[in-house]
Amino acid sequence: MTIAVLCPVIPEGLPLALLLVAAALWVARLLFSRQVPIVFSLAGAPILVATTYGLIRYGLSPVEAVARQEWLLGSSAALAFFVILNNLRHRWQVTVLTWVLAGIGLGVALGGLWQMLWGGAPDVRVAIYLELIFPVLAANALFSRRPYSARLALLLIGLVTAGAAYLAFDYGAWGGWIGALLVLTVYVIRRRTPRRRWILVGGVTLTAVLLGIFVVDRALRQENFWPRQELAATRLAGWRSAVDIGRQHLWTGGGPGMFRWLYPAHRRTQDQLEFAGNEYLQTFANYGIAGLVLGMWCAVTFGIEVFQILALRGQRYSSSTPSNRYALAVGGLAAFAGLLLVALWNTVSHLPGYLLTAAVIAGATLTSGVKHRGEDPDDNGPLGTYNVFEMKGLAKWAVSGTLTVVILLLGSLMVKTYPAAVFRQQGDRHRAALQWAEAEKSYRRAWAFDALHYETAAALGDLHAARAAWATDQTQELARHAVTWYDRALTRNPYAADLHIKLGRMFDLLGQRATAAAHYHRALQADPRNAAYLAQLGLHELRWGNQPGALAHFQAAYELRGPDPLPERMLQHFDQFAP
Repeated sequence: MTIAVLCPVIPEGLPLALLLVAAALWVARLLFSRQVPIVFSLAGAPILVATTYGLIRYGLSPVEAVARQEWLLGSSAALAFFVILNNLRHRWQVTVLTWVLAGIGLGVALGGLWQMLWGGAPDVRVAIYLELIFPVLAANALFSRRPYSARLALLLIGLVTAGAAYLAFDYGAWGGWIGALLVLTVYVIRRRTPRRRWILVGGVTLTAVLLGIFVVDRALRQENFWPRQELAATRLAGWRSAVDIGRQHLWTGGGPGMFRWLYPAHRRTQDQLEFAGNEYLQTFANYGIAGLVLGMWCAVTFGIEVFQILALRGQRYSSSTPSNRYALAVGGLAAFAGLLLVALWNTVSHLPGYLLTAAVIAGATLTSGVKHRGEDPDDNGPLGTYNVFEMKGLAKWAVSGTLTVVILLLGSLMVKTYPAAVFRQQGDRHRAALQWAEAEKSYRRAWAFDALHYETAAALGDLHAARAAWATDQTQELARHAVTWYDRALTRNPYAADLHIKLGRMFDLLGQRATAAAHYHRALQADPRNAAYLAQLGLHELRWGNQPGALAHFQAAYELRGPDPLPERMLQHFDQFAP
């Protein structure tokens, strides 16, 4: 639980590996206990179906390495949800979770504020991550029965996280904060202590007014405060491209993680978009209508369960009675509402820290509706509507075996994915420092771990291409090695049109004009509105003495208004520039 929450500040593979260790301990508990209660909530069914559907789409994906990363994160988040739901207890463990969230939230907030104070650009990931943390801290400060000093500390930390997220000036994160604050405000108003209720509402209103004044003042001082027309156009273009991709693969989508590779055929801007900028449209593009329906099913069932917990609690107790379970349920509901709004302007499913933390908070929230023997909870009697099965005999072995298979599958994928990524990053650092031997050694280690990943093969091709530019006495040999590795990368990811451009350059170097031209044209077939590709084809024609053809390609690239100044400079060089 703690490691999953710590995901934003530690290497990506470590929390997933430790999550598998936690799941393995759960399996051991199932096997070595006579009777073990298994908690299966209403949201469990759609999560299992969605994970199974993701596994099927992963198996059918045209690029295994691209789909693997996304399915690993999604299935790990589902596993974290079930581990937390079945093993979290409302004694000291929820207290640990709350303070771990507070500590990580404070650290992330202070880091974001430090970055902004020293003139750095605000990190959007800070804002959207803190949107998950703040509602839980605020709800515990407002509704829990923790000591006054603890609630005050949580409130102060919550205010720091709110300030850091607000100053990041991400409009999507602001929408999430508004949603979370609305949910918290509704439950504050429902409390039957009028004096405290209206003091809190007045404080929230005053804070909102002061922040609004600050925003207006900053907007008047900075001309580029509000979203620029170019940014809005890029975001809208990404949305439209996602719709086009989803319509082309209506029911099942293009595949996990495939938006980046299918986007060039539906390009509407010269920006190289990796994500749609909207989680719902990203899901539609990658998983089709089936993925959207499953996502809505998960969201609706989670909301229904939390409302059931709060409604049953409200029938039995006064709304002014402090309760740790009630605070956790309200905080989880507020974070969930904020997440739904954040997803309108951001793509968050590729962020391990956000995804795993959301799964941990969701699982912990639903534990507010289940009671285990021997607990000393806030309330007497069960809350919520849960199915708690006493597992024994064949059923216990079946559940344990299924979990073991899942752990082994995830473990086998993680063992080759994350070590390869570490060695690949190490090789990139060596290559940037022109340490050719060390870079090749690191890349080959990455290749030994994961020979299916196109990025490793492409990196080895880039390495040999860079060496060919420096070692003039070995240019031909190194260029041929680069071609070999680019071919291997292209075999593993035929959607990577950039590899055709790199192959074209190598064949130009080898003096094979026709083969080089064929690769440039294949790249343009895959991405016909890419100004950079047209400019590279122009350079190819210029290299072989075809100046009219080169100028035609430079003119076409310039008309697409790409960010690369090369077409304009080449047109000016040949006195053919006409703005």
